[in-house]
Amino acid sequence: MELKIGKPYLESGKGTVRLCAQVKAPGEQQTKLFFEVDKKWGEYLVTELSDAFVLAVLKRAMKHGWDICYETPMSEDLCYQLTAYGIPVLSGLTEIYSAILLKGETTDLEIPAAGKAGTGFSGGVDSFYSVLKHKDSRFPKHEVTHLVLARNGAASSSVPQKLAREWYDASSKKLAKSAAELGMEYIGVWSDIPDFYRRESCGNGCLIQTSSFIHALRKLFKNYYWASTFRTDVIDFQEYSRTGDGGFIDPFLVPLVSVDGLRFHHSGGEASRIEKVEYIADFPVVQRSLTVCGSLDAGNCGNCVKCLRTMAELNSIGKLEQFQESFPVKKYLKHWTGKLAFELALDHPPFTTDILKTMEAHGKKVPAAVFMKKWCFYTPYRKVREALRDHYAVRKLYYMLKLDEKTGQKHSREMKRLRLEECKRKRR
Repeated sequence: MELKIGKPYLESGKGTVRLCAQVKAPGEQQTKLFFEVDKKWGEYLVTELSDAFVLAVLKRAMKHGWDICYETPMSEDLCYQLTAYGIPVLSGLTEIYSAILLKGETTDLEIPAAGKAGTGFSGGVDSFYSVLKHKDSRFPKHEVTHLVLARNGAASSSVPQKLAREWYDASSKKLAKSAAELGMEYIGVWSDIPDFYRRESCGNGCLIQTSSFIHALRKLFKNYYWASTFRTDVIDFQEYSRTGDGGFIDPFLVPLVSVDGLRFHHSGGEASRIEKVEYIADFPVVQRSLTVCGSLDAGNCGNCVKCLRTMAELNSIGKLEQFQESFPVKKYLKHWTGKLAFELALDHPPFTTDILKTMEAHGKKVPAAVFMKKWCFYTPYRKVREALRDHYAVRKLYYMLKLDEKTGQKHSREMKRLRLEECKRKRR
């Protein structure tokens, strides 16, 4: 079976430009996939190659074993790297993907570019680290000039387009201010690609899908910094299969998506998460704007695993009180042992192990009660919650008791309706 990609083309809207292509997946209706930017960035969109769209659909095609047939040529570099290394390794070393073929012509067409350097900007620890490490650089060609927020699915893949747009608009408004404060350009890229993946587990936060947004803007960039999740030595294909966390295989993927004229860098691969937190913690822009949550209002809920992890990390180095504009610091410190126990139950190494080691290194003793709460209460609670999360009656009771507000992110009325509908479908 084949997934077919038509010719890329531009489509103008009210103040925006879209790079589009018609895509036909086996057994599904033809759909239009697009990357949308403000009109000022439209001149940098690439219609001459299929690279962006092949990367955009690759994970889902490999999940189902669909060959990809593209009408407009791919760059020879990218097609070679995916065919010779990417597809064989991902299909051979993970339990998620199957081997497929890329069918179409290749070209060594030179794409003129403005030669800028960019990085993804979600306002989180990893992205702020990449931004600040490449600000005022001694290497002019490698100094970050543009910050990109892409609707790549990392923060909004589990919600429908309407709610994802709410998150995107709120995040754009907040992040554009931070970019201006940093003296950098901000680019927002809206897309329907996460909707193409909706309700399919194809691996999360993966560089393959996100790199498609940068290939779409290839006429702008020469260097792009992929903000790593883990240190480079944490590469683990089996752990990626188990958790779906793309950070475990990013060091392998970075050279695969680089092509002549556009180079991706594994930024932050030299540092642990705690080292990144320590590096960024004293910058006022970070203290005001650090955003790790993915909440629809672009704030930090203070209850989810990412919020608990980051507050625990900041507390472990004695810097949490400087982040009162970003997190519910007083509430956390009042109940920090219970919050830490909950985080240790929800999270996984190396995050959890680094937090405990750092607390020990800073002379912060972890009471035995933390581990008792973790194993006797929060770990069983997490397992029960995971088992019952799609049970209609339980979720309905969950909302009636307003537990979404107490144990996680508060769900909007629309989100509640959609979640209950999904539970009904799965019950059938």
